[in-house]
Amino acid sequence: MGALFDSGSNQFSLNPITGAVTTAEELDCKTKSTHVFRVTAQDHSMPQRSALATLTILVTDTNDHDPVFEQQEYKESLRENLEVGYEVLTVRATDGDAPPNANILYRLLEGPGGSPSEVFEIDPRSGVIRTRGPVDREEVESYQLTVEASDQGRDPGPRSTTAAVFLSVEDDNDSAPQFSEKRYVLQVREDVTVGSPVLRVTASDRDKGSNALVHYSIMSGNARGQFYLDAQTGALDVVSLLDYETIKEYTLRV
Repeated sequence: MGALFDSGSNQFSLNPITGAVTTAEELDCKTKSTHVFRVTAQDHSMPQRSALATLTILVTDTNDHDPVFEQQEYKESLRENLEVGYEVLTVRATDGDAPPNANILYRLLEGPGGSPSEVFEIDPRSGVIRTRGPVDREEVESYQLTVEASDQGRDPGPRSTTAAVFLSVEDDNDSAPQFSEKRYVLQVREDVTVGSPVLRVTASDRDKGSNALVHYSIMSGNARGQFYLDAQTGALDVVSLLDYETIKEYTLRV
C-alpha cells in the first residue's frame, strides 16, 4: 500500500508508506491559511486499485508580531483653558497578525508621579487622546505622555509596544499683571527738582511672550498733570512744581 499527493507541495511532505503528513517549510497563515490536497492510496496488487481522499489543512495564527505605531513620537500644540473632553490627537498602531491577535487596545502608562495623567485620557479602542482636566500653561508648559499599544493575542500571549507623545501648551492671556506692592507710599519735598524720578513701580505677568508685556499708566489722581509715569519702565517723575500749601497729598491710581 502506498500514498501520494495528487499535486506537488513545497510546504508539506507525505510519507508514501506510513501516510504521515509533515511540514516541509515554515508556514505563515498571513500568506495562506488553508491548504487543500487530494491524496491517492494505491495497493500493489494486479490489477492495481486506488482510493482518493481530500485533505484540508487549516493554518492558525500565532501571535508573532508586535504592534507598530505609525509614529514613534507624536508632537502637538494645544491651547490652555481647553474644555474637558477636547480631542488633542489620535495615535494609531497596526499589527501584522490576524484577529484576535491583531486586536489592539491603547492605554497611558504611569508618568513620573506614579499614576496616569490627570489631565489627559485615551480611548482604549480608537487611540483618541482627550483632555480630562484643566490645561494651564502657568502651571505646566509641556507634557510628555507614554502610550502603550497592546494586542489581545493568546498564543503565546499578548505583545505590546510604546510611543512617546509630546504636548506643548500655547499661552492664553488669562493672567492679570501683579504689582510688587499693593500700595506704594513715599514722601516728596515740595522743592523737588522738576524732572526728578521719585518712584519706580513694578508689575509682573505670569503669561508668556507679548501676553506678559506690562505697560504702565496713571488712571486717576493726576488732574493737575504734575506727575509722569513711563509706560515702559514704570518710573514716576515730577514734571511740574509741587506746593505743600496748595496740595499736601496726592493719591495716584496706576
